[in-house]
Amino acid sequence: MAKKVKKTGTNTLEIQNAAKTLFANIRFMSPDNPIRSIVMTSSVPNEGKSTCSLELARAIPNPADIISSKRFHRLVEHMEQSYDYVLFDMPPVGTFVDAAILSTLVDGTIMVVRPGEVKRTELVDAYEQLQKAGANILGICATFCEGTGSEYYYAYYTKDGDRVDPDKIERKAERRQRQA
Repeated sequence: MAKKVKKTGTNTLEIQNAAKTLFANIRFMSPDNPIRSIVMTSSVPNEGKSTCSLELARAIPNPADIISSKRFHRLVEHMEQSYDYVLFDMPPVGTFVDAAILSTLVDGTIMVVRPGEVKRTELVDAYEQLQKAGANILGICATFCEGTGSEYYYAYYTKDGDRVDPDKIERKAERRQRQA
């Protein structure tokens, strides 16, 4: 009778931590002559070689370490000197520290927000994390918003934060002209 495979409740965080531990152990094996190429194999198929390889690779291209390095800082400076604009598409600052680290190397940071989807506390926490890192936060870009169909690029708002309809302003101005 075949043995039943017991399913474990291993979550992503546990897998990531295991891969980081594996990588640390590999580094400790030869600190003076770092191991730089590795073969992943097994005795039979379906033992998790590809998954193990992928997770080990993720533990090695650790973005926070790369972004924090002097070499990456020099790369950013080189790109700024070579190009008119340099844009970095980063993962969410509330989930990964990468954007907060990189924000210290660039001229400005824009937070992209999908109104109605993000919780206020998540947005505030992300903003505060960028502030703590010393980011120059340029502003917020709202996405997935319905257009107004207006030709105007600017919108006007009341003291209460309500948007003013440009057509109402024009009609009011016309009425004033007729009364004058």
